[in-house]
Amino acid sequence: MILDLNEKYRIVSDEYNFILQKRTDPSRGPNTRKGKKLNKTGGWKDVGYWKDLGQLLLSYSRQKLRASRVTNMEEVCRLLETLRVEIRAIGKQCVTLWGKIPGEKED
Repeated sequence: MILDLNEKYRIVSDEYNFILQKRTDPSRGPNTRKGKKLNKTGGWKDVGYWKDLGQLLLSYSRQKLRASRVTNMEEVCRLLETLRVEIRAIGKQCVTLWGKIPGEKED
């Protein structure tokens, strides 16, 4: 499974985990040599591993909030609303693909 969250983040999975990945900057790190870009698109770096998709999305939201440059509560509320809409769209993608959100307990 690969679910793109946006141009910087995506979710991939293996048989045991959901993995949050962040796109790497192609002008930095091991993809460069003497200032030349070797990988023009950048790669993906694992941010963390979760057994539950809900926990991954909670961690993603916290990370986005910490990395933001909000300066007042109104901006925090706006960012949280944006994240809520983004996460709801991810949930709809999951339901479309599997009929439920992976890791969600059935009643």
